[in-house]
This record gives sequence, C-alpha cells and structure tokens, in this order.
Amino acid sequence: MKMSFKEELILLIKNRGFSEEQVDDLILKYINLGINRNEMYKAIWDIFQDYYEILTKEQSYFEERFDYLGDIMTALTGDTSKSCILKFKGDPDNVEELAKIVREKKWMNP
Repeated sequence: MKMSFKEELILLIKNRGFSEEQVDDLILKYINLGINRNEMYKAIWDIFQDYYEILTKEQSYFEERFDYLGDIMTALTGDTSKSCILKFKGDPDNVEELAKIVREKKWMNP
C-alpha cells in the first residue's frame, strides 16, 4: 500500500534513527512526484496539530524534530531568506519572483 507524504513523514519523526537529511530527501521525493506547496504545508500543519503535544510529552527529543519541521514551514511560507524558500514544480526560477509569489500566500487557497 502506497503511503502519503504525511504518513511517511510521521514514520520518520517517530523513527529512532531520525535525521534532518532523511526529511529533506522525503521532501524532495514528493516535490519531484508533483506534490504542491499547499498540500505539503497542510500535511505538516496537520502533523503539528495531531502529534506535537503527544510526542513531546512522550520524549523531549521530539521537540528538536518539530523545530526542524518548523524550519520547513518557514521555507514553505517564505518567512525566511529568499534563497531558502522551497521551490516546487511550476515555480519561477527567479528567486525574487518566487519570493514574491510565495510570500503573497495565494498558494494557500488554490
């Protein structure tokens, strides 16, 4: 059975062998498969809503993992330096143009 981005990310977060590199690889995999910015944002937002409190109470090391997911959220929303904004299929190559489009947040309501 094929797992969704959200399901795979949850497994990574819960994995004892968690690494930020694995998360980055998963993100790139799904960007290459055609996930859009809004879908990825919603999946990570849902994980925060559903798992943050449960997991961080369980083990304190989960906080670092969620901190990294927070960094990814800023790269998705453009609330970071222009060069750190995640680029998806169909996004402009020009960094200035990409930053403008992402920061306007029109992608949140496609």
